[in-house]
Amino acid sequence: MRQTDPCLMFIRSATGYHKSAAYRTKFWQTHSRALALVKLFVVSNLRSHTSARIREYRAKDGKSPTLRDADVHPSRTAFDSLVPSLRPLFANVEARAGEHESYSQLLTDCQYAYISERQRLLDFVGQLYVRSLRANSEPLDGMAILRKVVQYLVQQCLSECSMVSKFFHPVPSEQMTAFLQEFAEGAHTSVRPIVLRMAAIEDICSLASMVRSEILMDQLQRRKEIAVYVKTAIQRILEDVQERLMFVAQVFIRDEIECFRPKEEDLDYPTQLQKVKEVADSPEERTKRFPSLAAVFSYWYPTLGITLVFLSKLYLALPKRIFEEIASEALSHCTGTLVFASEHIGGRRGLTDGLLFLMMHLAILREQISPFDIEFSTVERRLDFSSSIHGFSNMSSVVGDLFHGKWNDSLRGMWGVIKSSSPQLLANKSSSKRDVEKELIRTTDRVVLHALQLALKPLMDFLSQASNFLNEQVRASAKGAQGGSLSQQNFATPAVLQRTTTAVKSLMDQHLDKFFQQVHLYLHTHCLDTETNLYNTILNVFVQQLSRFYTIVDKYY
Repeated sequence: MRQTDPCLMFIRSATGYHKSAAYRTKFWQTHSRALALVKLFVVSNLRSHTSARIREYRAKDGKSPTLRDADVHPSRTAFDSLVPSLRPLFANVEARAGEHESYSQLLTDCQYAYISERQRLLDFVGQLYVRSLRANSEPLDGMAILRKVVQYLVQQCLSECSMVSKFFHPVPSEQMTAFLQEFAEGAHTSVRPIVLRMAAIEDICSLASMVRSEILMDQLQRRKEIAVYVKTAIQRILEDVQERLMFVAQVFIRDEIECFRPKEEDLDYPTQLQKVKEVADSPEERTKRFPSLAAVFSYWYPTLGITLVFLSKLYLALPKRIFEEIASEALSHCTGTLVFASEHIGGRRGLTDGLLFLMMHLAILREQISPFDIEFSTVERRLDFSSSIHGFSNMSSVVGDLFHGKWNDSLRGMWGVIKSSSPQLLANKSSSKRDVEKELIRTTDRVVLHALQLALKPLMDFLSQASNFLNEQVRASAKGAQGGSLSQQNFATPAVLQRTTTAVKSLMDQHLDKFFQQVHLYLHTHCLDTETNLYNTILNVFVQQLSRFYTIVDKYY
């Protein structure tokens, strides 16, 4: 370059000499061949060095398929030995790059050759390293593998940014960005099969939390100089993990919650609660400040504990919108299993146990899902084709106009039919959390009504008949007719009322104590507020019914 540049400058300025144009062409051809030799020298050096490193790794892989972390350290794949021979050449090309386009093209070609060889070496070493990690991780430990791969990726990106500055000034930032982003995407492609093989929800949730917290929110925040290269690839890894988690979660909901088949001991209520109460009253448990988790779960129906633990694992591992849909589905199926178990227990042990079992579990479920900052709602969208059916039924008259030559009327009619027959998009928003609340309210009402039936059935029958009779009397009076008095009716004679009050007192003595003991057994441990509210509701309803009875007695007797 030192010899050809002055010659080129002279021949370019000496335009008056004989055959100067021919000499200028020959000089440019010689100059181009010289630059081609420079490029060939650079490419051959880079390529031979890369091939030698690849042969070393292949030989090591043939002897032992295990690669240590030290074997893939950036110092083992660096091109430092080429710096003394290539850097002076690149410096001369960079100094002349602004003078002529040929030098700029030569510099671009050298940078491309450098990046291509680096990419070839790193792709080979990266694939070999991931294969080695997978081969030496049985059973498959996705978290450990991913942590090592990301560590290798971060170290290698830092090394590449440092090493390229030893060869080129200024650094080809656009080419390096594309190269390192492609290298990071290759790491994502290598890790993806590992993610897709994972099947345990706990492992996938831990992996998602690790990628988001440790890598995206910690390492890349502290090393912002490489975030532009690897953030997209790591974000895609996180999306793959979350996609796998969504699939495994849906399978889990189907197998462990929706299709849950209870054992005999799962439906053995209230025996389960009595055993827990005996354990809780033991001296060992009384010395504990807080009950153990196993003691808390021991009297829960299995699907309740499974659902709550499942949701707690997914809460921080999935985006809020996706978690809300999965949580709504899990909550809906969990409620269904509780209702199913309640019906079985009610058929085997009595309606009281069945209703109180459902009430207890719904109250616990409502309390335990309250910390989740979501509505447990889903939006179901569907197309309504009813307007399309009606519109196409009117198409025959429009087609008839077309065959009778009424083109304008037919075209306007067809356009009107098409506009009016387009299907409508309907959206239906449902909330599993509200469904749990409604089911709890409905169950509470059934418990109160059952308590009334147990203790006040004769009294309620009398009140119902008396209310019907008095309403009939009001309608008869409006028409001018006269009816008999209430005390003269067969169902309301003083003797019948005496027997009714005696029967009510007997039923209350017989059933109420046992009923409230069952209420206390089911609701006292974890649903104390629910127990208090139920007591107050039953007391108020009893007082209302007795007040109605004594009002009628005082007025008509």
